[in-house]
Amino acid sequence: MSAIKNSFHEALVILTSHENAKTRLTKAWVDTLEHLASDELPDSIRDQFNRMRKRLTARRPVNNENPIVATIRKMSPAEAARFGCEIVNMYADVMAADHPVHLRIVDVAAEPQSEKAEGKDGVPDFLSRH
Repeated sequence: MSAIKNSFHEALVILTSHENAKTRLTKAWVDTLEHLASDELPDSIRDQFNRMRKRLTARRPVNNENPIVATIRKMSPAEAARFGCEIVNMYADVMAADHPVHLRIVDVAAEPQSEKAEGKDGVPDFLSRH
């Protein structure tokens, strides 16, 4: 899984570079994500990744052009940016697959109030003006 995380991390670094959206998307996909095997990906992103791969190879290449380059060349910058956002979301899902977040709901009304933490008027001491 760490190779997958590294590939997505490298893609994010490229996506945040100074180049235009289409160039960033092309480099991020071709240089870091294109080689990933979908059966190695977490279940949570496998279908999305396969759909993206299919959408990124939809255009017929010209001469010896990579199909991904041909497809991205025909995109608007806004469309390329949306693909970039999808990659960011997949990266978040990859990270969450290894480190699920466990939230605990706390009922603050049931929590005992510390008399040291609050002044006489119910305002914490660090917020009151001296």
